[in-house]
Amino acid sequence: DGSSVDYRGMAMSESFQEYVCMTAELQTVELRSLTTNEIKAFMLNVYNAGVIHGYVVVGPPDASIKGSIAAFFGNTCYQIGPHIFSLDDVEHGILRGNQVHPTLGTRFFPEGDPRAELAIPLDPRIHCALVCGATSCPPIRIFDVDNLEKGLALAATSFCNGETTVDEDTRTITTSKIFMWYKGDIGSSEAQRVRWLADYVSADKREAMLRLAA
Repeated sequence: DGSSVDYRGMAMSESFQEYVCMTAELQTVELRSLTTNEIKAFMLNVYNAGVIHGYVVVGPPDASIKGSIAAFFGNTCYQIGPHIFSLDDVEHGILRGNQVHPTLGTRFFPEGDPRAELAIPLDPRIHCALVCGATSCPPIRIFDVDNLEKGLALAATSFCNGETTVDEDTRTITTSKIFMWYKGDIGSSEAQRVRWLADYVSADKREAMLRLAA
């Protein structure tokens, strides 16, 4: 009916089997030879494909089971070059610039981990492009160096505008929980976070948000 994904049917498809075989080629990738934007586009695609791959093979995590979500994102992995990267490694270690994890309070790659050298500067718009498989997540996009800037801008605008409402009477801004979980990635103060979000919403919302942030 268009409201869900047939992961079981996908698992039996010839296209999925071809994809699984192709993932072996990730072992030949030389990440150190890539530019920052190439790593960003590549890892966004790896993460989003990896989530779907994991859902097909083991099924979506069960939020009612303690540790299920953490286990899925921590154990779903690809070997890229000589290193193993879990979905968490890709998101928090590489794309978030090895920033402190918002709930664990530690950096994903400890000192001495060679993967830490591959971390790239944090671009908050990644949170509008990473797909966790939930219905509240952004739609999947395919990124490359040529469309990266435009693609991230479109992803941020589409996601932020669709998820954000403003009520000036109650001085309330409502948006995705993603921006609560990763508020430190967006700005160091509430006003900074509102101004960042305002860049990616419609003009009427933007004006109202900036009035509230003033």
